[in-house]
Amino acid sequence: MPAVGQSGCLAVLIDMELQVNNLILDYLQHIRLQMAKDTVFIKQWILNNFFNYVNSTIKKQYYYITKNDIEMYLTSISNCKLGTRHYRTTTIRDFYEYLIKNDPVCARIENPAAAIRFKKYKSHALPHVPGESALKECLVNLSGDPRHQSESDVIALRDRLLLELAYGSGLRRAELAALNVEDLDLDCAQAIVRGKGGKERKVPLTQGSIDVLRRYLTVKQGTRGPLLVSARGKRLSVGSVTWLLRTKYGIRPHLLRHACATHMLISGCDIRLIQELLGHKDLTTTQVYTHIETGDLTKVVSRLHPRSGFVNS
Repeated sequence: MPAVGQSGCLAVLIDMELQVNNLILDYLQHIRLQMAKDTVFIKQWILNNFFNYVNSTIKKQYYYITKNDIEMYLTSISNCKLGTRHYRTTTIRDFYEYLIKNDPVCARIENPAAAIRFKKYKSHALPHVPGESALKECLVNLSGDPRHQSESDVIALRDRLLLELAYGSGLRRAELAALNVEDLDLDCAQAIVRGKGGKERKVPLTQGSIDVLRRYLTVKQGTRGPLLVSARGKRLSVGSVTWLLRTKYGIRPHLLRHACATHMLISGCDIRLIQELLGHKDLTTTQVYTHIETGDLTKVVSRLHPRSGFVNS
C-alpha cells in the first residue's frame, strides 16, 4: 500500500493529466475548421508527447512550464532535425497562446515557447519536378485497354484517373480520396473539391481527366458515392492514395501538385489563378509550390513579354 503522501501526489498527477488532456481537446476543436484533418492529428500527437514527457520527467503543472523545460524536451528527442524541432516548438507555442487567451489560470503567464529562437533554415529543398514528357509517358503506361471491361481494367483506369486529377487539377491526396461521383460535372468540366478545413472550391477538369472519367464511370459500379474505390468497392483512404502513387508508381502525390503548378507557371499562367486552383489562402504558399529554372523563365519572358523581340528601346 502506498503511503498517504505518495497517494496524494499520484492523485495530483492524474488530475493534472486529465486537465491537460481536456485543454488539448478544446484547443484541437478550436483549430479543427482551420486546418486539414492530418495536421490536427499531428498537432495532437505532438502535444500529447510533450505533456507525457512533462508528467514523467519534469512533473510540473502545465502553467509552470518554462522555456528551459521545452528546450529539455526538444533535447530529449533523438535524431530530431531542425525542421522537426521548429514545428514542435511552434505547436507548443500556439497551444499556450490559446491557453493565455482562454484558460483563466494562464491569463497572466508568459508564453514559455515564445522566447525560443531558431536560426533561419530551409524547411526542405525544392523537389525535383518531373518534366511534362516524363509525366505524359507515365500516363500513357496507365491508359488501360478500352476494348475490355474487366476488373483489372477498372483498377488501371482508376490509377490513371488518380494521376490525371492530381496532376491536371493539382489536387491534394485527401481531396482525391474525398471525391464523390456527384461532385463531377463533366459537361462544365468542373469538380467540387473539399479542401483544408472542409472548404469547398470548384476546380476545372482537364480534357485528359474527362476522357478517363467517361471510360471509368462506364465500367465502375454505382452512379453516386465514392469516386475512387478499391477492388472491393470501398472508398480509397488517404493512405491508399499515397501508397498507390508513391509505392506502386514511384510518384509522391504532392510532387504531382508541384508539377501542376510549375508547368502552368512555365506556360505563362498567372500565379494568382494557380493560387485559386490549388486552394491556397496565401500567395506565398503558392510560390513554394512553383519552381522555375532560369532557362524556363527566360523562355516564358521571350514568348510572352510585350518587349520580347525588340532590339532597340
